[in-house]
Amino acid sequence: MQRRQLIPGAMLLLTGAMSAASLQEAGAAITNRYSFTTDANDSIGGANGTVIDAGVPTGVFAGGQFDMSANTGQGSNSGISEDAYVDFPNGIISAAANGGTPGQLTIETWATSSTNRGWAALFSAGTSNGGEGVSDGGNAADYIQIIPQNGATNVIRTTTHTKNVGTEGFVDFNVPMSTTDQTHLVTVYDQSGGLPGTITLYVNGKLAGTNPMAAGFNLSTLVDNNIWLGRSQWPDSIFDGKINELRVYNTAMTATDALSHAVFGPDVLNPGGNVVLEVNKNTGAVTLKNTASAPLAIDFLRISSVGGALSTANWNSLDTQNFGAVDGPDAGSVAGDSAGEGWDKATAGSNANQLVEQFLGAAGSTLAANSSISLGNAFNTSIFGSGVDGDLVLEFGLNGGALITSTVSYVGVAGLPGDFNNSGKVDGADFLLWQRNFGQPGYDAASLATWKANFGAGAAEVAAAAVPEPAALGLIVMAGIALAATRRQR
Repeated sequence: MQRRQLIPGAMLLLTGAMSAASLQEAGAAITNRYSFTTDANDSIGGANGTVIDAGVPTGVFAGGQFDMSANTGQGSNSGISEDAYVDFPNGIISAAANGGTPGQLTIETWATSSTNRGWAALFSAGTSNGGEGVSDGGNAADYIQIIPQNGATNVIRTTTHTKNVGTEGFVDFNVPMSTTDQTHLVTVYDQSGGLPGTITLYVNGKLAGTNPMAAGFNLSTLVDNNIWLGRSQWPDSIFDGKINELRVYNTAMTATDALSHAVFGPDVLNPGGNVVLEVNKNTGAVTLKNTASAPLAIDFLRISSVGGALSTANWNSLDTQNFGAVDGPDAGSVAGDSAGEGWDKATAGSNANQLVEQFLGAAGSTLAANSSISLGNAFNTSIFGSGVDGDLVLEFGLNGGALITSTVSYVGVAGLPGDFNNSGKVDGADFLLWQRNFGQPGYDAASLATWKANFGAGAAEVAAAAVPEPAALGLIVMAGIALAATRRQR
């Protein structure tokens, strides 16, 4: 993933689509997992891959990856005399598509290009014109391919092709695969609702797009006798780069899963959650949570609100809590007593529109699995009203890596209009609170009118006899306004 670059007041973003209604990982059923630590074996399904490396060896297992960056770009034809790729057992893709949820399939990879060559395939499954073991072209064949840089638009492409049908069903990203940073790719194929079905691409947790698959293409009848990592059904160049992990699922991965996997990386299987923000819309309490089953190191945190619904006064920052602080090489012996030893909040840059802090230690700050951290009552409920959802946005930075936009969820009950103290009823206590805060955001003539219109609502014990007559209520309001005005003049 690309490293973030700091720019004044902001950072370059890698955003991910997560809905507040789907915080938990769906737990996509994985059928095959290739981690390439020391070999091409399948730790889930036992469908072990075979490294094909003709001529002078160009493929090596190093650093937990299969490194093919020494490949020379030789074509994927049947006369390969150089360059490495991986051959997988026949039928594993069609088996996945017919298992689990029939008609659904997900291919997930973490990879880095060394040199992007037009149409070189990172992953290919199906068959070619010449059949098994041949890469003489695929115009008369059915296949799927994931391509780091297609030769038409020069960007990442994931595609489906039907024999003797010219138009493919594909999704393009907006850039080619990075040659410097690892890229997380998820392709979701879904024909569970019938043909042609859809093909969806996520890049580093971000939705790139969804389109119909190729007309007539059918995953359930796919002849997949050529399943390759690094080799194409066409005589295009063999992939030149590194592959960290390849996974096959027999279900359609969700957007939540795709982002969670991008965040936690290839070494965590089904993390089951993410780093999220929970906001109590009645009290304003804000809680940072890691809902995943694995810890995560982060080095940046920003909560923003276009509507200005943040409170710096009630913000209990990670810096203030000395969370995750370490003792650096300074003269002191207390963790976090100097800059660079823990979280540092941007005092000047934090306001009602954003709360920002950064961890300067090299190792980042680790959020334990299934953990929660209170950030105080940083949500100003008076801006949108008590019991009303706000507009907060959560961004966090992976340690030394990408900036992620994640989920904000709101808890609590819908508030009663005029219930300024969140007591569940609109009464004289609310009027007194309004009176003390008159002139502050949310405490103006309009909110007083709301209180007056709803006085007596929300509590069964408030008997009709206890509700003042309209004339008496009017006198109370006039007296309150006069007193509030007097206090403001002091």
